[in-house]
Amino acid sequence: YRGTYFRNNVADIALEDFKNPHRTTPFKLRFLVLRRDGFSCQYCGRTPQDGAKLAVDHILSWTVAGDVVFDPMCGSGTTCKMAAINKRHYIGCDISKEYVELTKKRLKHFNL
Repeated sequence: YRGTYFRNNVADIALEDFKNPHRTTPFKLRFLVLRRDGFSCQYCGRTPQDGAKLAVDHILSWTVAGDVVFDPMCGSGTTCKMAAINKRHYIGCDISKEYVELTKKRLKHFNL
């Protein structure tokens, strides 16, 4: 598929076509695939606009109570909050100091 994604034509590329554990998928290709799929999860069909519901669905699908949920781009802390509410431990980090402070404030507000 190398080269074809620069033409914005990913409609015929299946997810299995780039499941290679020895390399990463270029950002542009990831974006084009997400756009092709309507920015929805191919597993559950939800979109980022579903927010907390999407986080809960993924947390409950992939973890059990007591597990640790890691969110490397926690933003405002929605995933961390939903992990705590659903009896999971969480680790969240973000490149933005402002978002880290926002997350701490939100979680403190909810006593989490």
